[in-house]
Amino acid sequence: RSCAVIGPDIKEPVFEQVTVDKTFRVACANITEDTLNPMRSYDENAWAMHLPLPLESAAQSAAVKLVPISTEKDWSKLLTIRRDIEYTEYNITAPRAISLMIDNIKDMSQRLNAQWYIAHCGLTPVGAIGLVMFEHQSKRFGRLQDVDIIQSQRNKGYGTAMLHAIISISVQNKLESLYLRADENDWKKDWYKRLGFQPIEVWTPQ
Repeated sequence: RSCAVIGPDIKEPVFEQVTVDKTFRVACANITEDTLNPMRSYDENAWAMHLPLPLESAAQSAAVKLVPISTEKDWSKLLTIRRDIEYTEYNITAPRAISLMIDNIKDMSQRLNAQWYIAHCGLTPVGAIGLVMFEHQSKRFGRLQDVDIIQSQRNKGYGTAMLHAIISISVQNKLESLYLRADENDWKKDWYKRLGFQPIEVWTPQ
């Protein structure tokens, strides 16, 4: 089944007209990074990226569905997805290392205002994504984590559909913007730019 993102009946999202000053955006990005990566460990330069959110989410025809992870069965599915990503993209094959990644995600989901989701097209899992929510100076914003599509499901539009779905969830949660980190030499940063994310800061290895 094809998971289309844009259909003929889709209305354009409405964006807030007030421009948020860059200093505030950088401060928010650093809050998310200090929380999720307190050691500031990088192998290469990383981009902090920002996306202002629409005031209301647009309807989607046949969009990828995001299912919240809530049971041990769900966590096992995420482990399978994570294993696929680590094997194929990063050549990490140690089962214990991948299990520790899932344990870390579990810990964050319990400590923080956070939720991880498995992306489905129909009944088929195609990827996963995490959303961590923050508040600073009465502004609510989110940080995307572990934005992944299974290798065999790539180049089918599922990644874009998944981003549209998490944006819809973010708008429903009254978030005003989203942040993420992308490695400077990773192709994903260009994909994020095409989807509207803009680089606002460069974080460098210590």
